[in-house]
Amino acid sequence: MSGSIFKFKAKPLILILMVVFILSALFLTDFSTALATQETSAAGVQSTAAADGNKPLDASPAPHNASGNHKISYTVPPLLMIPFAALLLAIAVMPFINKHFWEHNYPYISYALGIFVVFYYLFVLGATTKVIHTMLEYISFIALIGSLFVVTGGIVIKLKNDGNPVINSAVLFIGSVLANIIGTTGASMLLIRPFIRINHRRIRPYLIVFFIFTISNIGGALTPIGDPPLFLGYLQGVPFFWVIEHVIQMWGVALFLVIGIFFAVDYFYFSKDKVEGLEKKANAISEHASEMQSIEEKNKETGIAAREKKLSKKKKKHKKYEEEDDGILPDEDETLKFKLLGVTNFLFLFIILVAVFLPTPWREIIMLACAVAAYRSTPKKNHIENGFNFEPIREVAILFIGIFATMMPALDWLEVNAAALGIKTPGQFYWGSGILSGFLDNAPTYLNFLSAAKGLNGVEHVSGLLATAELSQYVIAISLGSVFFGAMTYIGNGPNFMVKNISEQMNVKMPSFFGYVFIYSLPVLIPVFALVWALFLR
Repeated sequence: MSGSIFKFKAKPLILILMVVFILSALFLTDFSTALATQETSAAGVQSTAAADGNKPLDASPAPHNASGNHKISYTVPPLLMIPFAALLLAIAVMPFINKHFWEHNYPYISYALGIFVVFYYLFVLGATTKVIHTMLEYISFIALIGSLFVVTGGIVIKLKNDGNPVINSAVLFIGSVLANIIGTTGASMLLIRPFIRINHRRIRPYLIVFFIFTISNIGGALTPIGDPPLFLGYLQGVPFFWVIEHVIQMWGVALFLVIGIFFAVDYFYFSKDKVEGLEKKANAISEHASEMQSIEEKNKETGIAAREKKLSKKKKKHKKYEEEDDGILPDEDETLKFKLLGVTNFLFLFIILVAVFLPTPWREIIMLACAVAAYRSTPKKNHIENGFNFEPIREVAILFIGIFATMMPALDWLEVNAAALGIKTPGQFYWGSGILSGFLDNAPTYLNFLSAAKGLNGVEHVSGLLATAELSQYVIAISLGSVFFGAMTYIGNGPNFMVKNISEQMNVKMPSFFGYVFIYSLPVLIPVFALVWALFLR
């Protein structure tokens, strides 16, 4: 028994040690250089202090950069961004190369890369505050995502109607509006299961991808509740209703175009499925008629009883064919037009949304309490009907702890260099914040570009950017870029990965990381975002 346990734990341990060893070798030179630089800087400071009359070396505040951000007091070697790139590459490639290996070892890869970066920050850079701040951000992130996942997992919404282009487009639009009231995460968790159910007879990956585009991202661009970057903007001084007043036209254009493209794609496949279904049904009926004729001819030999038995068998077979579907959670009660269970969980959902405005740690405590109360009070039959389990949130929690840890160097680099990127116009801020938000956490990306805009225009507070129509274009550009471009990848926004995992749990075959980007987001979203830029921000 002990030998098997050792064998099970040995492989992950060796994997972690190998990753840490390789990265340590890569950074050995940078470590030595950093130490030498620190010693030289210390000597220079001591010499300066002596020249100034031996003034005491107090811990003075760190200088501020041109963008108005609080400049970090340590230097991050560019190579320290390798673990982040490696983790993204692993998420994108490993399920395609060796799915079995990835499913069993992704926790150890995420932990190993994250531990290495955290170790470097703590013991080489001495950036303990940064690590603690990142840890708190991760806890807040997983508390929100996790509590919404658990609460909505107990809400069962079923419609008798099968999905078609009109119904599906309506769901995407209503969900996009709802995202501004209960957040993109709340709307995504609430609607993804019913959306899959109404399309269970003809489910395809594009249905879920456009769900991510609209409800999980673009839809939440109107209010601070909609998406985390806008909430941070609200805390920085952007009035609650300022965003909806100034971006609703851009939001409407982007959403109309994306849902319009979806309608065309869905109509094509809906018509194709309908034609193919009619052809299959006609062939089945024709085959059935031939079989009936053959049975009639053999009637004299087989007798009436045998004939009736075979007819009964064929009718059952034909009926089974007509009712055939892929089995993704169909509603067993066909007499119900609408079914809603777990209504009390909407109260927990409301409490979680209110808790968003509370400070840490009360926010996270209330969210956790709501999750526990909702899970314990939800009838088991609700969880069974939703196919609820904790595997989707477990995978998100494990991968994102690695992403949050390894992302620290990239965000620090952006903080230091945001003002030096050479971007000056609102359009450039739109593309810059957008592209980075597709791969980095869009909340700190929003803050860094907002600080860069303040520094560029010589204002100290957000109110200065909102004072004129010309300067307010920067806030509009950063807000839209940070929210819209979160749809570009699975990791661009928290709900994206959750929707993907829930869909896969419900037997929907989702595209790979690169498949999502190159087959869907680049061809569909970039032209739409470019048109928004050309019309409003150029």
